[in-house]
Amino acid sequence: MATGRQVKHGAGRDALLDATLRLIGKRGMFGFTMRDIASEAGMALGSTTYHFADRDELLRAALQRFADEEIGRIHNLLDRLADADPEAVLTAVIDELRRTNARPGATVAQLELYLAASRDPLIAESAARCVTAYHALAQRALTAVGVPPGRAADLARWVVALIDGFAVHAAAAGDATAIAADLPDALRALIDPTSTLT
Repeated sequence: MATGRQVKHGAGRDALLDATLRLIGKRGMFGFTMRDIASEAGMALGSTTYHFADRDELLRAALQRFADEEIGRIHNLLDRLADADPEAVLTAVIDELRRTNARPGATVAQLELYLAASRDPLIAESAARCVTAYHALAQRALTAVGVPPGRAADLARWVVALIDGFAVHAAAAGDATAIAADLPDALRALIDPTSTLT
């Protein structure tokens, strides 16, 4: 139910986007209505059509915002890792994954972003930017642990696919926030197949 509180134009739009992402995390892309979004945001139903023409436009904007926020976080992490040693890089990447997954609905929203990209060219552009940023982070981590730059560019795609695969399995097991305990070992094995797993 709407709270009746007054919301500024920009704040109202942001509240609707936040509410939409929370609902995507809870119910998936198609498990809620515009009325549900308004209720989740604490706003009147009419405010949804004031800010967005329809549900598709709101969903698209929410997923694009999610992608933009992910890209911003990755770029900030890349800046922090500029002079880090290899183990610090791996630790920072895993910690960032844990922080991301701990955000309610974040993993599900990311998986929904990828699925929606297969159906909507406008969302596909956001998803592609997001994946490119993940590749850049993986490539930075790989070069930090001594992988030659050319090889790192190739391996980066595999690393991102491996992490996404772990995320899909966690979601399938009913806990999209989980980070597999053996993910660091899996990453080490991918980077250096001769490494000894701990």
